[in-house]
Amino acid sequence: MEGLLAAFTGLCEIAQLCRCYIAIEWPNGCAYWKRGDVLDLIHKYSLEIVKFDGCALGLTSIARSTLHAPIKKPWRIATNCPEIIRGFGNKLCTKDHDHVPCSGENTKVSECYTPMYVRCLHDSFEQAIGNR
Repeated sequence: MEGLLAAFTGLCEIAQLCRCYIAIEWPNGCAYWKRGDVLDLIHKYSLEIVKFDGCALGLTSIARSTLHAPIKKPWRIATNCPEIIRGFGNKLCTKDHDHVPCSGENTKVSECYTPMYVRCLHDSFEQAIGNR
């Protein structure tokens, strides 16, 4: 992690100079969010936090006993891209369904981005490019 974070920090310097966007994404409960160097990076580049839930982006179970049941899996992005903040800011659980745990067979599927997640991210970047 140390090498990756150091490289990312260097890229953030370049991104700021080029007026490019920065985005960091990890699960909401990831310990990295509490690291001092990550908090410093968020502060230095005035990144805003947007939280969203996997179930709102089509994350579902692959376990045979609960096939296609929603998995909540909270995520978080720290970014300076307003379009990403808007795109993901409304992707919270509607609380009108039950969830299956993000564990066992379902852990592996939660490591991947859903097609809805990818579409939301691409749409956000497309809007950001169009707004420049």
